[in-house]
Amino acid sequence: MIQSIQLCICMLLAFSCLSSNAADAAGCRLDISNSEFDYGTLSPSTLKHPTAARFIELPARTFTLTAHCTQPTAIRIAFNGAANSNRSHQIGSSGEFTLDITRAILDGDPVGMFTAQGEHTRLLTGEGLIPQQGGSPALGKHLELQISLAPRLHTQAIRHSDELRIHGEGHFLLDTP
Repeated sequence: MIQSIQLCICMLLAFSCLSSNAADAAGCRLDISNSEFDYGTLSPSTLKHPTAARFIELPARTFTLTAHCTQPTAIRIAFNGAANSNRSHQIGSSGEFTLDITRAILDGDPVGMFTAQGEHTRLLTGEGLIPQQGGSPALGKHLELQISLAPRLHTQAIRHSDELRIHGEGHFLLDTP
């Protein structure tokens, strides 16, 4: 008699917001619209992937990160988490996730988000992003970022287990350069 194995994947991603002493002194704070993303229990039938794929893509979730300052300020947003070589963040040993900015609004106007290397839409560990308009860092009181969280799991991790608990975390940091 052949038994079928049910795979139970319980995944939770949790984020927190921090601000530097300089941001605190400038009267700035950082808010996140949703700090926990619970994917619940996933069954094999809900996970669609080609048999040769290295990863199983999970549904992307969107949230808003907002910086509020009492006066026009240069704002830098960074993310700190376990970095991965795939321009993503590690979720234990079982997967990874990306954080992509899909919209950036500073005081009601669209802006680009830049590092020293140029425009970026992906938040990577150790790289701060600064809003720019017209090629120069922009000052503002209210920066709103819409961010897409896209997790994916290593197929090897779920092939060798009937239960997988996954927890990922990271910290968004507000700074005033």
